Amino acid sequence: MLHAGVDIKVIQQRLWHASYTTTANLYPHLMQDAQARASAEPSEVTG
Repeated sequence: MLHAGVDIKVIQQRLWHASYTTTANLYPHLMQDAQARASAEPSEVTG
């Protein structure tokens, strides 16, 4: 889901994890992949 652009908070809720931290701690490799993709893409904020 994270690779599809779903927010980690939504993933946390769908997996019934008690907290964001639980989800982030279980899937740190996915968080790192998302950070790498985000830094490689042009920022939509700066135009």
